[in-house]
Amino acid sequence: MAVIVTVEATLKADSYLASKTATLWDEKYKDATFTGTRLPLIAKAVVQSLSRSIADKTANKVLPIADAAVTPSTLLAALEKEIGSTWTGKNVDFDELTKKGFENVAKGDFSLVGVLIVGNLLDVQSENYFEARGFWRMCYCGLKGLGCRRLLMRLFRSLMLWNRG
Repeated sequence: MAVIVTVEATLKADSYLASKTATLWDEKYKDATFTGTRLPLIAKAVVQSLSRSIADKTANKVLPIADAAVTPSTLLAALEKEIGSTWTGKNVDFDELTKKGFENVAKGDFSLVGVLIVGNLLDVQSENYFEARGFWRMCYCGLKGLGCRRLLMRLFRSLMLWNRG
């Protein structure tokens, strides 16, 4: 899940997990819904889509593959529930940060590319919320995503292991 990968990298780099501090984007983005997918699920879907039994249904098609449909606010709520404590919010002007990200890229500095990826996920015009587009999860491949809670539990476990090592 791209946003989770970005969140994971942010948590590792800035020790947000230890301090229980969450970056909160502008109020207008808190309920922006997007779908996200882990790379292992994408790999399984590619393999499944190439199988002879469904290849005719999947050929030259966009496959809606997702572990969960989430919003920044539901991710934070699930994280707080899983950990059992409230996190402190660190408010960030996301539009300003995105603008700076584009300026940096134009100068060859890719340090804010993660912000641009998140911006793409939250942008309604990017159509990253598959259900709103009229199709949803693995319709041809028969695979099932983790869902928000299980996805977050896996992320949390991997962060705890990473931060120990």
